[in-house]
Amino acid sequence: MFVLVFDTETTGLPKTKVINENTVNSWPYIVQLSYIIYDTESNKIIKISDNIAKIPENVELSKESIAIHGIDRNKMNEKGKPIVEILQEFLTTIDSIDLIVCHNIDFDINMIIVEIYRCALDANNSHVKEINLPIIVRLQYMNKYCTMKNSMELCNIKKITKTTGKEYVKFPTLSESYHKLFNEKPNNMHNSLNDVYACFRCFCKLKYNKDICKEDVEFNKLLRDAL
Repeated sequence: MFVLVFDTETTGLPKTKVINENTVNSWPYIVQLSYIIYDTESNKIIKISDNIAKIPENVELSKESIAIHGIDRNKMNEKGKPIVEILQEFLTTIDSIDLIVCHNIDFDINMIIVEIYRCALDANNSHVKEINLPIIVRLQYMNKYCTMKNSMELCNIKKITKTTGKEYVKFPTLSESYHKLFNEKPNNMHNSLNDVYACFRCFCKLKYNKDICKEDVEFNKLLRDAL
């Protein structure tokens, strides 16, 4: 089985839940997309991809978002690539993937779909002739695993609603899930590649009850160097 673990960093949060050609401007832009592909047969990571995206100059890149992910215009100009190139590489992997893993998977999948729409609507992308509806449908219906949802009960972080004062269990952040599972506080989060490594370790523990760091020396080094 081939497992795709991915994460995005963005310019902010969406102002709507609807995704179509009329609402893309109400969604943030991806500034970093990272992923790994893990082969459960060989128990090896067979691909690592880390990409910074250039966003249009007229799109606001707020100080708040830069403070979270550390990606400013200078870094984009130095290391960034057009999102259409990043997406083309990412989407070519989908056909061979059996399971997608993310922390807050609905958000990350939606961000990919939003950027597919944007690329199709961008007049500068003359080679992208139409919105790729088949790949959007495939993304929506692929087998998925969300470490956020699957660790919510375990973390059991209780909050009080501001409106009614009732108690509820909130979705854990990736750092909260990681800390609960391994009794370690991860550093350098909100770099999407680092988040992918942390998410993958959480996935292995939640799904298979194993610590991948104890079984894979190479991955353990990758993660320790990152976090």
